[in-house]
Amino acid sequence: MLRTIRTEEDARKAVARARKRGKRVGLVPTMGYLHDGHLALVREARKTCDYVVVSVFVNPRQFGPEEDFERYPRDLRRDKRLLAKEGCDLVFAPAAKDIYPRGFMTTVGVGGLRDIMCGRVREGHFDGVCLVVLKLINIIRPDVAFFGEKDYQQLVIIRRMVDDLSVGVDIVGVPTVRDKDGLALSSRNAYLDPEERRRATALFRSLELGRLLITGGERRAEEVRRRMVSALIEGGVDRIEYVAIVDPDTLEEVRHIRSDVRIAVAAWVGDTRLIDNVPVEVRARRRRRRVKGRTAAVIMAAGEGKRMKSGLPKVLHTMGGRPLVRWVVAAARQAGVGEIIAVTGHGGDMVRPVLERLGVETVVQDVQRGTGHAVLQAYPLLKGFSGDVLVLSGDVPLVRASTLRKLLSDHRRHSNAVTFATAVVPDATGYGRIVRARDGSFEEIVEEKDADAKTRRIKEINGGIYCFKAGTMFDALLMLTSGNAQMEYYLTDTLGIIRSRGGRVEAHLIDDYTEVLGVNTRKDLRTVAAVYARRRRDEDNKRGVANGVHRKRKR
Repeated sequence: MLRTIRTEEDARKAVARARKRGKRVGLVPTMGYLHDGHLALVREARKTCDYVVVSVFVNPRQFGPEEDFERYPRDLRRDKRLLAKEGCDLVFAPAAKDIYPRGFMTTVGVGGLRDIMCGRVREGHFDGVCLVVLKLINIIRPDVAFFGEKDYQQLVIIRRMVDDLSVGVDIVGVPTVRDKDGLALSSRNAYLDPEERRRATALFRSLELGRLLITGGERRAEEVRRRMVSALIEGGVDRIEYVAIVDPDTLEEVRHIRSDVRIAVAAWVGDTRLIDNVPVEVRARRRRRRVKGRTAAVIMAAGEGKRMKSGLPKVLHTMGGRPLVRWVVAAARQAGVGEIIAVTGHGGDMVRPVLERLGVETVVQDVQRGTGHAVLQAYPLLKGFSGDVLVLSGDVPLVRASTLRKLLSDHRRHSNAVTFATAVVPDATGYGRIVRARDGSFEEIVEEKDADAKTRRIKEINGGIYCFKAGTMFDALLMLTSGNAQMEYYLTDTLGIIRSRGGRVEAHLIDDYTEVLGVNTRKDLRTVAAVYARRRRDEDNKRGVANGVHRKRKR
């Protein structure tokens, strides 16, 4: 049962009793107003410790004179409800007068590390952090203390302090927890209004750009920084404090990227200061295979497929005895595509070996943030490629090579920036509708939830098969925002971006709607399997006629 203690003496006694029972003690220091990022620390502590203490204390020593100490969100009752659900044993919620009694004079600081990055503009902040963390550790005497990597500079400083002072506690960093659109969870996100919340995702998008540039082979830190600054400005932040590319252990600025780095940003959106960072693993640069011919393909194969109700990744379910994704790869190969890249995610350890046996390169989408974000992960392998890119889904196994060849042919003949397939279906429920002008040209895709009664009667839908000019595609992907109910980055949104920049977008109507049927449920799988079987019978009949034998089709 969760206990709440206010005084240092009671906290020491409670922990001492736990130690007598042989408990391993974990400490999670927080300033309260907990979100899932804090709770991830508690869950990590619960995994390795028998007795978990969470401190809730808004530390006045780490706020500057003009900062938000007074308005910092507080709700201890709510925090306790959340912690009880996570199995926390003890909440230590002291008053400021107990942590800093009258006459308190001690200071603690880590020279050098405290004066860079956030320390340049928050003088004294990290001294205040070190002071309160050291005091909490001395009161609780944990075996392990847990901190989030979102405050990465803080984590590095605390590790240095603990090491330098031989404090005798393990410091564990826990990866940043993000919302679906990538924004790092923070108590200060509560300050953002809806429009500011949308602009705040510029921090994540700039970090994602920096990571992709580095993994794609860019080694000039200044060039990466320049591109990230541009992304922040285009994303609508009000002020940039810094964009840093640093050594992950020392936080020293890196000029030429030779090994793993941490890239970090700090920026203001409205009146709210936000920080974020990501690690970038720099592997020995492998020799990138030259893309054969004028066309590459990106196959999205990262979906979890929850509605399949199976532990098998969706793209590995079979049609005609072969995994769904294998049919898509075969169609791309027969259409003359030289380089095929698949984006994997859920069940990647099972999916990647299948793809690699087919000669397909793979990249990983660690967290599903939408179709646009998925395709963007192919950037490192296609950086500098100037041809056309087919974008396909690994769960659409009925697409024909002849259709892909026709799509490519029309795309090139009309000098389109993007050409995408559409189909007229018997039932368009759930699909994005294709709205055309009087002359038959493409106007827009209207999602069903946004469609009026007239638009819902349209039977032509977006088939989800695209052909892009490579450079145009990646430029548009890097401009995507997530201003939708699902908070995801949609590939379809690139069409509007490309048109707004003068690119020609054309919708190509295909004859056979079954080619765009995707598999999301067991029923869908049975449907595509039946279509496949019918195709095979038709092909057998055609061969029979050619050989002078006609076999009646079974009904």
